[in-house]
Amino acid sequence: MKKLLLILLCLPMIGFGQTITAEMHTTIFSSEEKEIITIDITNDINVEFISLRKEVYGLVFSPKVRWMLDFGRKKKNGKPHYLKIKPSSKVVDGNAEIKLISNNDVINFMSKYGYSYEGTTSQSYTSGGGSRTNRKGETVVSPTRTKTVSTLTFRNDNN
Repeated sequence: MKKLLLILLCLPMIGFGQTITAEMHTTIFSSEEKEIITIDITNDINVEFISLRKEVYGLVFSPKVRWMLDFGRKKKNGKPHYLKIKPSSKVVDGNAEIKLISNNDVINFMSKYGYSYEGTTSQSYTSGGGSRTNRKGETVVSPTRTKTVSTLTFRNDNN
């Protein structure tokens, strides 16, 4: 009984891997099909290079962040499937659930598990803003929306 109790107490300290559980969207005509998948980054990725695309979008004063993992899985038309890693997605580092927010968070997480950081490319877009006059003659100001896309590339040293 004591041995069983000891095992049960130590079980939460044992790491079960480095997993990312997130949504994968497949667009079919005008509807979107959603699949929830879990990837162990040390075992389930077999390509030499992967990329994580960070999208910062929304209004200038309240931006939203999401990461998209291209891990080699392709659609029928040859374009990559992206695993969308939102703030609500579950990312597990050993036993601890972590959040991937900044570029450094992602670089540290991936480097820890056998991926070499190769570099980053970035693009920024701005839309909206300015003012217009409505039917009543009032001036209406449109909020400025921005979108910044940064792509981090990693070499898979686990192969």
